[in-house]
Amino acid sequence: MNSAAAASPPRVVVIGSGHNGLVAAAYLARAGLQVTVLERDTEIGGACRTSEIFPGVRGSTYSSTLWAFEPKIIDDLDLRRRGVRWSMIDPTIHSVGAGEAVVNWSDRQRTAKEIARISGADALRLGEFDAYWQRARALLRPFMLTDPPSPEGLAAHADMVGDRALWEELTTISLSEVCGRFFTDPRVHAAMATLSDFGFPWAAGTALLTAHGRAKASLGGAAVIEGGMGKLTTALAEAALHHGAAIRTAKCVDRILVDGSDGAGVWGVRLDDGSEIRCDVVISNADPKTTMSRLIDAADAPDGVLADVERLQTSVSTLTLHCLLDRPPSVNAILEPDRRPDRPGYITIASSLDQYGRAYAEACDGHVPQMPILHLETPTLYDPTAQGHGRHLMSIWVQYAPGAPRNGSWDQLRSATTSHLLDIVEQHLPGTLDTVLDSRLVTPADLENRLGLTEGNINHIDLVPTQLFSRRPLPGWGYRTPIPSLYLCGAGTHPGGSVSGASGHNAAATVLADVGGAPGRN
Repeated sequence: MNSAAAASPPRVVVIGSGHNGLVAAAYLARAGLQVTVLERDTEIGGACRTSEIFPGVRGSTYSSTLWAFEPKIIDDLDLRRRGVRWSMIDPTIHSVGAGEAVVNWSDRQRTAKEIARISGADALRLGEFDAYWQRARALLRPFMLTDPPSPEGLAAHADMVGDRALWEELTTISLSEVCGRFFTDPRVHAAMATLSDFGFPWAAGTALLTAHGRAKASLGGAAVIEGGMGKLTTALAEAALHHGAAIRTAKCVDRILVDGSDGAGVWGVRLDDGSEIRCDVVISNADPKTTMSRLIDAADAPDGVLADVERLQTSVSTLTLHCLLDRPPSVNAILEPDRRPDRPGYITIASSLDQYGRAYAEACDGHVPQMPILHLETPTLYDPTAQGHGRHLMSIWVQYAPGAPRNGSWDQLRSATTSHLLDIVEQHLPGTLDTVLDSRLVTPADLENRLGLTEGNINHIDLVPTQLFSRRPLPGWGYRTPIPSLYLCGAGTHPGGSVSGASGHNAAATVLADVGGAPGRN
């Protein structure tokens, strides 16, 4: 940094107003830096936004439930006072086929009674299963708001807390093996296991991925934000503005400007209208491939960096099907009257862990799965601010989907895919089709075109064992890139996807440590 820049607070440009970009901006502005957020869209929020999905019905457009947002960020940025409120979803319902379901309550005794309907022996092991994952979570939870830990650092921590054997096991065992240790019935496996972004439950290391996901789970379950996910990014923007940041919409960054002489690094950005903004630091909330391959001139990238970035794994994406219903989804076909919750706000359709594997393999091969995993979320049952005028929004999150289908474009497949997904719902929840007034499918192509996500990958890059912790996005990076003064703050960094704010928090702490005299992560 030159002397003129050092005489005044460093100037920071944050590319993108997704939740991590806004978190980073708020922390940096609070520390006294001159921060400008540039958003290419006309509204802020990235994947965390609320919009009118159907006429008169507003809801979360992309991200829809909150389960991983860090309490420290909520407190630091005073988000409750800024209007962020949520309702916990309890229970969740798991349709496991043939008219059967397990109701998963926060009250584990009630859940055990549900499992006993399928397998009495499995019900007796639920406590041990929960305890196993609590231990696994405890190994990783301390590292969510830190620099990315190395495998050696994680092993040392496991030694310190006396659980090295568990750490070694997590890195080698599959999720399927863990489930098989406690449960015998594959339907119980499907109802109790959590498998998100990597869909081979029998692959070595998937136990670690599950532990990683549980370590991010900070709210004790899934929640619906009052006003939709856009309420969260609105509050984050208010915090950033309160501390002096500027947020400029309809400002598309075309190029990050780099001075390659003597390792000087970035000196500004150029917008698509040709104007330039000078700064001392650039923080990109875009994914690593977009940042390094599209926003950086190839001549400015260090040798080998672009090839390494292009090799990052972005195998599959997801689909979201928004449905407008004239009444809430009915669970009458899978639950007796005394087992039906008042608000069936979250229903998963998955009969076995093998179903995850088949769906993932088909998506990796470029096809829409014949039997995908469906998560039916009805936020209007939990959000008192939702204005449905007697109608309900049901958003179906679909695992998994190919970024680039083999048998046509997503526009060509849109209608058939919508019908296919609704047919699956109807098979499990008869009568649902009669309630659907309208539908809207959000494809990986939509996510790429509207949000700039490479191949529509909601995690920026896949959450797989080779792209976790200190290897995310690449070994030795963390939140810094090989180009001086260029940082990453999005889901492509530790600890990865989900709406947690952790990547933005940690990236800001790294920038503050580099510019000197800044508060730490405490």
